[in-house]
Amino acid sequence: MSANVSGKRIVITGGSGFLGLNLARHLTDQGCDVVIVSRRKPAGEGRWRWVQWDARTVGDWSEALIGAAGIVNLAG
Repeated sequence: MSANVSGKRIVITGGSGFLGLNLARHLTDQGCDVVIVSRRKPAGEGRWRWVQWDARTVGDWSEALIGAAGIVNLAG
């Protein structure tokens, strides 16, 4: 059984590395709206959005969480 995730927002914190980018590619291929929240901009291009986060404070990045269907925490 597979879940229909098309059109849902998934937030990946700490997602600018190898695992996060591959997950972001997979999820966008499934039709998800993916937001990567990380300290540095992901290398390369993709259909995701990137929001900068200093990993210490709550800021504008927290708006990406509103209405998200899921959050994947890859932040170390």
